[in-house]
Amino acid sequence: MTHPDHPTKKEMILEIARELAVPRFTPAEVEQIRRQLMARLGAAGKTSPDYIAGVLETAGMRIVWSTKADTEGQYEEEFQDLLHFATLEDAEMCMVRLDELLRKFQAEGENAAAERVIEVARLGRRRAEMIARNHKVEPEKRAEKEEIMQWFKVWLETPDARTHFSTGWRCGKRRRISRNGSQRARRRMPERAMTELHYVLEIEPLDLGADVKAVGLDLMEVESREPAHGSDAAHIWAAAIAALAGTEPWALDFFAHLARVREYCNSRAITFEEKSSGHSIVIPAPSPEQLAELIERFAGETFGARAGSLLAAGDAPVEGELARLGVDAYHAAFRNYLFCAVCDFENGFLTLLTEKLWTSEVLRRVKPAVAGLPVEVARPQ
Repeated sequence: MTHPDHPTKKEMILEIARELAVPRFTPAEVEQIRRQLMARLGAAGKTSPDYIAGVLETAGMRIVWSTKADTEGQYEEEFQDLLHFATLEDAEMCMVRLDELLRKFQAEGENAAAERVIEVARLGRRRAEMIARNHKVEPEKRAEKEEIMQWFKVWLETPDARTHFSTGWRCGKRRRISRNGSQRARRRMPERAMTELHYVLEIEPLDLGADVKAVGLDLMEVESREPAHGSDAAHIWAAAIAALAGTEPWALDFFAHLARVREYCNSRAITFEEKSSGHSIVIPAPSPEQLAELIERFAGETFGARAGSLLAAGDAPVEGELARLGVDAYHAAFRNYLFCAVCDFENGFLTLLTEKLWTSEVLRRVKPAVAGLPVEVARPQ
């Protein structure tokens, strides 16, 4: 007897696969499907990876189950060793080596081997994520694996970026370490702040290296010190970005998942411009409400923002590099703008790359802009 209202396991596998919306399925994606099945079905969802791969293959989906043969086994032992990272230092060395290997294989035209490096990085992220989400593991160890998972995420989102010297890497790595590793004392807030102000926006100078001048904005919930999300956070960020730009032309830069961005903008009549033959999207100065909606909708993505007179005429070199390198394109260009910004709102961060706005000026511009919102703006003590 069948139950049409209850999809079969095969149907659910295919449904999850379609939700992932990836061009091919590696062991990392298969593992994600397996875990989602267990989350949705409980014990009944236990399924072997081979079975899931078989269902996907039968449905005509592309399976990249292993490219070990393409690397001729030369690096497989090293790959296995790299994925046994016990500390943050181990994880950093793992990513440095993966980045080196990726560049080597790409330079030599060994596409299958380069794909294998990406596959290994995805597996590393999944392993870190599984430990980070396991409540039986000690909180300190879970927090460490959460750090590592985020590092892999940054690297995978910009695989062409230089691990040690790229703007995107340093912004992501530096700020995430700061949040978990810092022992900042909780600031004494007035009684009104504890009852009416739900968030704190901390603004401070960042050390991202001798060649980059940066200011970091960190938006957190007052009580938990966790990243702020949702509509309130989106409106705070929207007010801050517009205030920072002042009278200068400004825009948002998107360089990943562009189909979603186009669809969203078209559905809400938000003006956008296709750049670099459609490989990047620029959204010039959306209205305050549109900006807040964009931030809330795409908070899970890393995207960018620019403010400066160059935007009026267009900046083809930067827009072309954004399509290729993501936010790392700002590294060589930020001095030509009032600011270039790395937007990582999922983790509560906005990183300004600027030689024209000092921390005190950022505070001066942002404070009045968010005065009517439930947030306190201050330097961390």
